[in-house]
Amino acid sequence: MMYIPRKLKFMGHTYSVVNDIEQTVAAGDYAQLDHVAHEVRIYKNMHEDQRGESFVHEMVHLICDKLAIDFPEEDNVVRFGSGLYALMKDNGIIKTEEDKTREKTERKKKKPMGFETKEAKK
Repeated sequence: MMYIPRKLKFMGHTYSVVNDIEQTVAAGDYAQLDHVAHEVRIYKNMHEDQRGESFVHEMVHLICDKLAIDFPEEDNVVRFGSGLYALMKDNGIIKTEEDKTREKTERKKKKPMGFETKEAKK
């Protein structure tokens, strides 16, 4: 599972991150940012990438809200958040559990470093 912190700090504010909320009646919502309760809520039962994208999406909302950046259309926030998540994932800034497992497998395939004797080289 992708690392999602329990607390998110930004510009002097600390938001609790609740990472296991049941899906609500509002279909299509994967996460919520609540400035009153200082909470970021991430719904469970989603694919790991979808959870990661949702978390980044809410961080984009947090930045825009606190810095008074006008992203008037939700579609733009969705696209920007998805692009930012993909950029961070593709460049190893964030890693999913799948990425970590793949790295472990690749490391096991490499031969351990050591000294070879003359007989072993033949």
